[in-house]
Amino acid sequence: MIVTFLVTASLALGLSVSTTQVHAEKYHWVRNYSYSARPYHAKDPQASVAVWNWNHTHKLHDLVNFPHTTWYATSSVTMRHGSTKAVYYKVISGNKKHSGYIWRGFLTKGTYIDPADTDKGIVLPDPAERYYNPLIPESWVEKKNIDSH
Repeated sequence: MIVTFLVTASLALGLSVSTTQVHAEKYHWVRNYSYSARPYHAKDPQASVAVWNWNHTHKLHDLVNFPHTTWYATSSVTMRHGSTKAVYYKVISGNKKHSGYIWRGFLTKGTYIDPADTDKGIVLPDPAERYYNPLIPESWVEKKNIDSH
């Protein structure tokens, strides 16, 4: 009799005390902009930075494994996680083998230039080549020179 009472009481107590499940906040897309590919590289090549899948649930890659890679951003996505918003770039590697989403704070504009390769430096285009092409007989600069004589 006491055993029956204890079993009944424990079942009643177990059913009345239920645990509430807490669901983790998910990432939701708020805004998406697509554009032509823009080059970026890792701001800190030694930092462990995640490259995420589209819904920010699986880590696909780590930027520490791609220290000399130029990434090309093809779109930017504003994601909301709870009350926090962040902008992620959809990127693809220069060899087109790896892609994913990276928070924009971990990237810097421009292609990767190896700092140890100082003899090359940054090569800037010659401004004269922008306006004059000797293969085109009547370019803008040539017309200007003819008109001024």
